[in-house]
Amino acid sequence: MQSLIRAAEPFHQSPISFITKLECSGCGEIYSSDEIRTYCPACQSPLVARYDLEAIRRWLKSNASPGDYSPERDDAVVKNRY
Repeated sequence: MQSLIRAAEPFHQSPISFITKLECSGCGEIYSSDEIRTYCPACQSPLVARYDLEAIRRWLKSNASPGDYSPERDDAVVKNRY
């Protein structure tokens, strides 16, 4: 019997990344997303990934199957949640 669970593709093999930079949540220092970091070396605060949201939207519109993505529905969900 074949397993119905498919192994997730490792992150480093993903062909697309929409992360533009890593920003320190404490001091605001900016770091490249090319290097793996979790904490700011200057103040030891966690780093926050910043994404190119417009590029994600364009990619979703061109790659999603019909019904997977609805800007009106998804934007409304985000606005109501936050």
